[in-house]
Amino acid sequence: MSSLVFPSSLPGFSPVVTREPYSKTVVQEGLSGKEIRSTWWSSPRYRYRVGFEFLRSAAAYAELQQLAGHFARHFAQLDSFLFTDPDDCSVTDHGFGVGNGSTTTFQLQRTLGGYYSDAIGTYPQSSKPRTNLCLYSQDFHDASWVGSAGGTGASGAVIADACAAPDGTATADQITLNRGSGNTFTDQSWIYHGSIPTPSGAQCVGSIWMRAASGTCDVAWRPDGTALPLQVVTLTTAWQRFTVAYVASSSATVFEIKSRGTITTTNSPTFFAWGCQVESGSVATAYIPTTSAAVTVTPAYWPAMGDGFEPVQEPNGPISVFLDKDWQGYRQLCPWARTNLALYSAQIDQWALSQLTVTANNATAPDGTATADTLTKSNTTAGAIADQSVTVAAGAQYTSSVWLQGTGTSTRADFGLYSGSWPAWTAQIVSGPGTLAASSGAAGTLPSITGLSTTQWTRVAVTVAALATPSRPRIYPDTSASTTSGAAIRAWGAQVEAGPTATQYIPTVATSVTAPADYTLAAGGLVTLASAPAVGVALSWTGSYFRRVRFSQDNLSAERILSQLWQAQGVELVSVK
Repeated sequence: MSSLVFPSSLPGFSPVVTREPYSKTVVQEGLSGKEIRSTWWSSPRYRYRVGFEFLRSAAAYAELQQLAGHFARHFAQLDSFLFTDPDDCSVTDHGFGVGNGSTTTFQLQRTLGGYYSDAIGTYPQSSKPRTNLCLYSQDFHDASWVGSAGGTGASGAVIADACAAPDGTATADQITLNRGSGNTFTDQSWIYHGSIPTPSGAQCVGSIWMRAASGTCDVAWRPDGTALPLQVVTLTTAWQRFTVAYVASSSATVFEIKSRGTITTTNSPTFFAWGCQVESGSVATAYIPTTSAAVTVTPAYWPAMGDGFEPVQEPNGPISVFLDKDWQGYRQLCPWARTNLALYSAQIDQWALSQLTVTANNATAPDGTATADTLTKSNTTAGAIADQSVTVAAGAQYTSSVWLQGTGTSTRADFGLYSGSWPAWTAQIVSGPGTLAASSGAAGTLPSITGLSTTQWTRVAVTVAALATPSRPRIYPDTSASTTSGAAIRAWGAQVEAGPTATQYIPTVATSVTAPADYTLAAGGLVTLASAPAVGVALSWTGSYFRRVRFSQDNLSAERILSQLWQAQGVELVSVK
């Protein structure tokens, strides 16, 4: 089993002429004509026919010799080698498994994606779990959907299960909106879902099926309340799925369907609606019905059948592995050990405090435990600080990070790594809502964040080249210049680590803690994680890969075109397992 790569980088190589996946299926037919089918293989093999339009044999090029040498080294069909399929050789953020709380080893895999169709539409193939966040997605008559009105309008009215839905079931609801005779902006009638739990600041897409009861009418809708312009659509008697992509404005968004003066022209539309969906991403996927809870659909990963996943057993170079859908959110894992130099990472009350008080364990932390602290400025003097001393190497790059949350008295903070003075820095919001005053700053300045949520956590990270050792991670409630006594924020999960990015959180107490590599990659494309992902946590990867193949015959034919110029158009390869 060779690690050599088929010489498809030669200049005369032509694209793959034939690419043929094939499988091993057993079909047994009964006397009645009914069949029983089974397969011996959990994934297909591939045949390729490739060619070289020219191969130069002159010593300065030796291209013919390179191909012939590759054939000879592998004794024709005897030994296998690596081949790059130009149309099937890389993935980006591609799902390859979901945690169950105990499994630690996962097989890299891929599906070619594309689109698939069912009875009601065509959808993009998703390699990762999908979740419909909208509850009672086809039950507009449920109490979670509320009718309301303004001006001359009357509240929207709903009749349950009044029409056949796009999937043929009698589950579409009739909705009647009536804004009366008024045509001003305040004259309106609508129904809305008031609390859809979306990840604030994340890319989302909302969708809904609607059709007119008769003729045509227009209505307006939006999946993110007043943060998103109303989407005016014209309904006919044929079902249409309407979609809009947006960035979620908060953790609890509002889905509205309206008739509104100056926006829509039909004062009293009667129409049918079905299949409301709010999901992460930028393209609407296949509909997932919900009732009292969000519903997640997980792809059929290999060796299961149904979604076309196949194992990737020959990664080409380094890969990147990601986790998502747990309390830390989307993040890249590290195949090396990491150390959190910050002590008492979740106990800010154990840090050095100046002009502030800390109330310990009085708020729910990002991981769901009651371990978050509240930092309250205790007087009107500027410079209220919580900090500590950490040992770093002067001149080396470090990233300090912390989760912050606003309160009713402040939704802003300053945070950085102080080294006797403030070094030049870059900053980013790793997750959560908020706005950085700047993404980088010169020496003598410090990062500042505003717009912290009072219900969601924001992880902010600052990267510097440390000026001296020790250095001090510092948190300023409100701002470093604030003179507002009583201004308070919440903080949790401080981390100081070598390198340019904030990685997975490592909890510490009285000493720094070194965590092992988050994962290892073994032969055959097996990824083993240091700890089992929790139930529902999604794994994905980015990287390139080869296909392991062999020559399909014991001869290699090349035709001379001119002196020292050859052609080989019928080179056949077959994949091996």
